[in-house]
Amino acid sequence: MDPSGIFQIHHRAGHHQEGSQAHPQLFEADAELLINNDELLQHEVFGPVVVVVAVNDRHQLQQALIFGGIHQGDS
Repeated sequence: MDPSGIFQIHHRAGHHQEGSQAHPQLFEADAELLINNDELLQHEVFGPVVVVVAVNDRHQLQQALIFGGIHQGDS
């Protein structure tokens, strides 16, 4: 969460795409985005991408696993 209280996705590693060559990207997302089914995590992405979901505690981890599993099963 940023200082204003907004949950975000942060770009942590990777180079910008040049031409038609995709480069691996690493993002970190606040767990609340996954738990609340936020639109930011619903966009289709092409190319090598990893999203790490950051949790604050065991309870939040359990919530993220439950909601993440629901979305995983829908695809």
